[in-house]
Amino acid sequence: MRCQSLHLICPAGDLEVSKIIVERTKLFKVTVSFGNVISLISLPCFMSHASIPAAVRAARGLPDDLVRISAGIEDIGDLLADLKQAMDLALADKQQREHQAGLGAAVDGSSSSSS
Repeated sequence: MRCQSLHLICPAGDLEVSKIIVERTKLFKVTVSFGNVISLISLPCFMSHASIPAAVRAARGLPDDLVRISAGIEDIGDLLADLKQAMDLALADKQQREHQAGLGAAVDGSSSSSS
């Protein structure tokens, strides 16, 4: 018998990116339980670790944007494709937010310099 499993914990570098990755996967179930044969995904700081104060989580190295992934027995190619499409959506959203913030700063800067 050959068994395989994969458990990843990684910060995405941006809370909104993390949320989109978790929300937009199709094959992963959002849950705090990781003892299963199906693939699971969560944001620990909003789920299993939500009762721990933010300052304590930060001191222990648990950033809010931490994504926890447990791969189940589904086809690894399907899981990777699902994660890639979710990450692509999240990064596109981040770029759009940054672009809009830049436009807002440019508008604010130009209106304050004209007074």
